This record gives sequence, C-alpha cells and structure tokens, in this order.
Amino acid sequence: MSRLSMIAVDEAKGELADLFRRIEEGFGWVPNAYATLGSNSPGLLACVLQTRPILLASCGLRAPEIAAINVAVSAHSKSDYCVAEQGVAARASGFSAEQTISLCAGHYPEDARLDALIQFALRLVDGAGTLPGAALEDIRSAGYSDEQIVGVIGAISIILFNNMFNRVNDTPIDFPNS
Repeated sequence: MSRLSMIAVDEAKGELADLFRRIEEGFGWVPNAYATLGSNSPGLLACVLQTRPILLASCGLRAPEIAAINVAVSAHSKSDYCVAEQGVAARASGFSAEQTISLCAGHYPEDARLDALIQFALRLVDGAGTLPGAALEDIRSAGYSDEQIVGVIGAISIILFNNMFNRVNDTPIDFPNS
C-alpha cells in the first residue's frame, strides 16, 4: 500500500484526468507511482512526463544509454519500484534479462563504452564535492561529448527524483515481468 495519498484513477478530474489518460494510452494502465505522484502534484507529474522526451531530443544520448543509467542508478539507490519499472524499460530498449542484471550490478562488460557511461553515472551519484578531472576525462575517452555528459547529469537527476519518491512512498510494484 502506498504511504502517500492516492485517488482512484477513475475519480481524477481536469488536468489530472488528462494526464492519467495520456499515461494509460502509453502503458495500458496508470502505474502506481504516476497515480500517487499525480494525486499529490499534477503539475509535477506533468513535468516528469515531459522530461524523458526532452532529454532524448536534446542531449545526444540514445534510449538504451538512458535506460542503462536508469537501471544502474535505481539499483544503486535501492529503489525496488524503479528497478522493476526501469528493468522493463531496459528490456524494451533491447537489453536482455541477463544484461539488465549486469546493469543492476553497475557493470556492463559487453560494451566498454556503455560500461564507462554507467561507471561515470554511479561515480556522480556516490560522490560529493567537485568531480575529479580524471572522471571527466574517462567518460570523454569513452567517446562521450560534453553535450552527452550534460545529458547524463539530466538523466541522473530525473531518475533520482523517481527513486526518492518511490522510496518514500514504498510504492507497490505493478510492472509485469519485472
């Protein structure tokens, strides 16, 4: 059971009903996390729904790269709900179940470039203070541009919000095949 208040999806009115309708069109249902977030802040739900398309369109990262960041950071943050949700998204982006397990472990030995991306993301999540210059050079050496590095920071910020929200809410997992 969610810890935060949540209205029934079919009781939503106005902007929230429109948001839930859009979500249902994409997923086939309104996942618990979105229902709870929208019940408490429709404007913030709208913002969350807008961020992924904007991120994909503007940062030079591909969907599988963002999926890899999301899975690794969610597992590192110990957000069970986000691991389930992002695991489904990773498989939809082309990762196998075994590869998704590797992403959860924070490594991707099949692809050095993607592994460097994951390592960079986890270093940002773990660290405090100014990132050492060597970490920036490592990600650049793996072939990532400054635009993509900024995209990594954006992806991390978005998934950490989701992780924290679902950890506070203890959102019941409702993703099939997670």
